[in-house]
Amino acid sequence: MFCLKMLKSDKPRLLHSYLSHVSTVARGIRQHNNLRTLYLNSRHGSHWTPVAFNHPSTFDTIALDGDLADRIQADLKAFSDSEAYYHSIGRAWKRGYLLYGPPGTGKSSLIAAIANYMHYDIYDLELTSVSNNSSLQSLLMRTRPRSIIVIEDIDCSMSTRFSDRQQVEEQQLAVFEEAPQSSSCGFTLSGLLNFTDGLLSCFGEERIFIFTTNHKERLDSALLRCGRMDLHIHLSYCTFSVMKKLARNYLGIMDHDLYGELEELLKAGVEITPASAAETFLSMRKDPDEAIRQILTRVKAVNASVSVDEVPPDVRTGKGDLLPKKVRKRKRELPVDASEKQHLDDSYAVSGATAPRHSKLSTSRNGPKKLAIS
Repeated sequence: MFCLKMLKSDKPRLLHSYLSHVSTVARGIRQHNNLRTLYLNSRHGSHWTPVAFNHPSTFDTIALDGDLADRIQADLKAFSDSEAYYHSIGRAWKRGYLLYGPPGTGKSSLIAAIANYMHYDIYDLELTSVSNNSSLQSLLMRTRPRSIIVIEDIDCSMSTRFSDRQQVEEQQLAVFEEAPQSSSCGFTLSGLLNFTDGLLSCFGEERIFIFTTNHKERLDSALLRCGRMDLHIHLSYCTFSVMKKLARNYLGIMDHDLYGELEELLKAGVEITPASAAETFLSMRKDPDEAIRQILTRVKAVNASVSVDEVPPDVRTGKGDLLPKKVRKRKRELPVDASEKQHLDDSYAVSGATAPRHSKLSTSRNGPKKLAIS
């Protein structure tokens, strides 16, 4: 308990700014000490429903390749310390991330780790529940500073996935048609862009926008330019570095006799998701040796089931946007019994897509900065 005293003549000049500062600091302390809150938007409404967010994911518990975790943390720290700088250059104090890669590579866990690192609440925006642009604007204006606004699986939020490129483009044109009555979701592309970097993005400060997608090539390039998605972070299949981190976290081991053979296969490009490896380690955590043997057996099975074709030489990527050197196509079904088939289907992410030719989303030298796992 304390008493604040000041001259009456100073009250109009000092009181409001001082109390605003105290309120901001108090909110920051409260957010730092308390658990995070996850907000979900109601269906066909403009309201958020809060639920406790107790996700334990941190940058120490997730397995990212190389120094990717350190680079993301450095970017977050720089953003957090740059309020005065953003104001001095006339920009809203916000940051945009695009997380892209196959399913099961840790996009949701990374979002939770970012929230816990920054001590931010999360607003999980389900676009299929947004009826029109007005609802979208209303939802945005009800978000608080020091928060993360997430749109997961943006490529399929408005439609089901399509294997045919032309069908994808036709569906996106229908969804993002400028006339609201022509859109299956009721909001327009311009409304979504205003959500990320238009005038409405300045309503509240110190916010991070995160989009996730399994298919970056399906997204409109207008959503991906600098100022909207500042960092493109590629989360891919297990490298040997990621596999070792998973084994350390789940099994408590730093080395193993089978690591040499496992490293050779993973460096050759055998594709297994971190989620699949983590599930094996979790179920076999009481027997680390057997867990490593199981992983090696499954990696060998994947290696035996694919054939390798070189990526066409005319594929071009932006600086720092790393593509695999080889594209894998399924050769034959594994001879497994019925009890194992579903587990393998869920675990093995064997790519069947060819890299896009001269994709407009493969940005030029001046495009968005990207962090990628090779």
